Amino acid sequence: MTMEDLERAPSISLDQTWMSDPEPVKEFAALATAEGFRPTSIDQGRSVLLRYHRFLRERFNLDLETASWKEFAAYKAHLAQTGLERTTIRGYLSYIIAFYRVRAQATQDPQLLELFTRLKAIGMPRKAKSVKWTPFDPDVLARILEAAKAQAFVGKDLRAVLSEDYAFLMTLLYTGGRAQFYGLKVSDIDFERMEIRAIVKGGKPVTIPLHPTLAELLKDHLTSRAYRSDFLFRHGRDPVTRTGQKANRQNAWRACKRIQKAAGLAERGSGSEWTLSSCRPSWPMRASR
Repeated sequence: MTMEDLERAPSISLDQTWMSDPEPVKEFAALATAEGFRPTSIDQGRSVLLRYHRFLRERFNLDLETASWKEFAAYKAHLAQTGLERTTIRGYLSYIIAFYRVRAQATQDPQLLELFTRLKAIGMPRKAKSVKWTPFDPDVLARILEAAKAQAFVGKDLRAVLSEDYAFLMTLLYTGGRAQFYGLKVSDIDFERMEIRAIVKGGKPVTIPLHPTLAELLKDHLTSRAYRSDFLFRHGRDPVTRTGQKANRQNAWRACKRIQKAAGLAERGSGSEWTLSSCRPSWPMRASR
């Protein structure tokens, strides 16, 4: 399949911002679209490939079509020296590997298939065995929730209104959700069917049972909040977009830090720190009590 064939395909649409990109990057956009990549993933892949392309040009005077596994290994070492987190580096390398994978699959070129195999071995090594995680003590979780509940503001008629941090934590408690649940919309909460519609990791839509206790708390939250918004929480953003995903993670993290400080819990690196993700396996245990 040629680039011209891909551009004529009715299911493929290349944004105008891609037109000045190197041909291999445009080819990646077309192939990835045909394979069903999400638009945000394709856009992120484009950004990574352009950085890798510049690295190859400046360091080796090569490009995406002429580079080998040796240049890829050099780029991995270069990223490690920049101080980026391992997970970020792994994400960058995975997009580069995906570029060579979709090309190899489209062309069935033996050399590309061999290159893809080598790059995967270099950039995506087998993960180390994870250490079994022990849930927090119920008393610690009770302490976290009490700290969140204690944060309140004065609403209409001098009525004390609970902080949104408490409503957010209780949403995670009764759903087992992740930070992106900060981006839930009011329309995602169905009080008649007692269910929550959400987008989880990987862009997969799911339906989660709405616990009666959580339903009453969210109704009270929606009634008492002093603003109007399509989102359940004040600073929620569309979880489908890359910008929205980032904003929801940041706001969830801020809520986490506020409650961590109020509860007097340890900071990261002490061995007893508290984060939303580290507490997630403990939520069902606490909710069942």
